[in-house]
Amino acid sequence: MSCQLLDIGEIGLISRLTANMSYTKDIIIGVGDDAAAVKPSVGNLLLITTDMLVEGVHFTLPTITPYQLGWKSMAVNMSDIAAMGGISRWAVIGLGMPAHTPVSFTESLYDGIQAICQRYHTQLVGGDTVSCDKIVINITLTGEVSHENLIQRSGARVGDVIVVTNTIGDAGAGLSAIQHGLNTPSAQTVIKKHLEPIPRLTESRQIVQLLSPTAMIDISDGLSIDLCRLAEASRVGVRIYEDNLPISEAVSIVARELSIKKLYLALSGGEDYELLFTMSLQMVKALDCVDVPLTVIGEIVEFEMGQIMVASAGLENTLEFQGYEHFRALRH
Repeated sequence: MSCQLLDIGEIGLISRLTANMSYTKDIIIGVGDDAAAVKPSVGNLLLITTDMLVEGVHFTLPTITPYQLGWKSMAVNMSDIAAMGGISRWAVIGLGMPAHTPVSFTESLYDGIQAICQRYHTQLVGGDTVSCDKIVINITLTGEVSHENLIQRSGARVGDVIVVTNTIGDAGAGLSAIQHGLNTPSAQTVIKKHLEPIPRLTESRQIVQLLSPTAMIDISDGLSIDLCRLAEASRVGVRIYEDNLPISEAVSIVARELSIKKLYLALSGGEDYELLFTMSLQMVKALDCVDVPLTVIGEIVEFEMGQIMVASAGLENTLEFQGYEHFRALRH
């Protein structure tokens, strides 16, 4: 029988998970004291974000490996830092797990966390563990950004173009494939994007430096709802074009295999963690300088015009405020 958390207790677990930790010079005090002490870079703003993943709400154990769960729990936080134009720096974790959880599960979970932390030069400097009837992972992540590089949701201006990184709807298609037991090659592609999202931290820095975005948000709950949030924060209207939405071939195939509209996945799927931003029309010529595909999907219009989507046939429809929202499930 494998070793379980009840066999080693909290102190034993922490000792196992932190045995090989080492820190750079910006960490004055790391794991092992009442609080961590870090030394921020001179002149930078400190960014702070937190996200919680709860078993049965955000994930189910039969459909995700512990490594993927660790990776994703950190990636969703890093995506928030990317959306502000920042770099990821230090993290603390609150972890609730049942006492019968195998120690190997927890170690693999931390392997996933450490892997993405190493990739993006982020350090885990503390946290807490508790006994819980289901798995709950709460990560608080800090980042840094200079005053001039800080990007908010509220800066979009009439005449700006609306741009999105990479493709959208992949994660939503992946979730649908998991739910329906679809395991075709295209399904495997989008399932991986759902379970192992890539935070656009590197791309964010390029976007900020090369394109001077006026507003930015990450697509966590769905293009539709997140674009509407940006528009509301900026007090502007939006017009996007259905034919411009970057939808991958894998999403189109999975949508067809599951008899789901690919437009629905693109607008409402959520968890893509791509960046959605606005920028001056004059900067469009520089889009190819960024190391990720960028697509202009629309433009910013006057607030009074509302949120509009232009369909393939040219008809204008109100862009529905759709996407995932806690306590209201999928909002329509």
